Order: sequence, then C-alpha cells, then structure tokens
Amino acid sequence: MPKEFTLLNLAPEPLVFSDYDGNKYDVLRPNQFGLRSLAIIDRLQTQIAAHQAVLAALADVEVEDDEHETEYEHANQQFEKLLNSFIKAVVPKVTTKVCQHMSLVEKLQFMNWWREETAPKVKAPETAAGTTLVTKPIRKKSSRG
Repeated sequence: MPKEFTLLNLAPEPLVFSDYDGNKYDVLRPNQFGLRSLAIIDRLQTQIAAHQAVLAALADVEVEDDEHETEYEHANQQFEKLLNSFIKAVVPKVTTKVCQHMSLVEKLQFMNWWREETAPKVKAPETAAGTTLVTKPIRKKSSRG
C-alpha cells in the first residue's frame, strides 16, 4: 500500500466553545487568521494583561473613596470590553448576549484555555530508562611512543 501525505493528519482537532444553552461555536486557531487579525489578537492580549495589572494596583488601594472607586469601575469596564473583543475575535460567530452572560472569571479562563490549546506543542525526546545514548570521548594515541 503506498504511503500518503495528507493535510488532514496535520490539522489539529477543531476547538469548540459551548455556551450555557448548549450552542456550539467554532474557535479559530492562530493558523486560521491573517496577519492583521493575528496582530489584533496579540494587541488585545497585551492590553488585557496591562489592564489586569491596573486593576490589581487599584484593588490594592486601601482608601475607599469615590475617586478610586470610579477609576476602578472604569478600568473594570474597559477590561471586560477587551475580553469580549478577544472572545469575538477567536470565536467569530459567538453572540454579544453570550459574552454578556459570561462572568469575568469565565472570560479569563476561556482566554487562558485558548492560549494553552493553541500554543505550539514541543515533543520531548523519549528518554526511557536504559535507552539513553552514552558517548565517550575519543582519545588519540600519543605519538610519543
């Protein structure tokens, strides 16, 4: 039987997002985006990380005054908008309603899941006990006779 190279063997399993109602949506992988879309996703992830740091810093403020509370709420709203944009970028058919019903933690967990699932997988060499190759240095014979 001839050996066959098929792109189907190279294609990773499809990623699927299921909402609370059981609706399923295709989740795109990085290789399914163009350069512009990849740049947008990278920028969104960078902005999300920056806003997360801002929220953490604002949460550390011990003084509970209206100014800090307003600043925190504004930063939180921006953070949630960025997460919604990220989800819609990688799950293009998901509805705004689905995103609105997701908690902030669920959105973050989805983003982390997507990163893990789309990260390049490195195959480690098999190093079972007793199978490692041992090499010894080669010594040249002395010419001093």
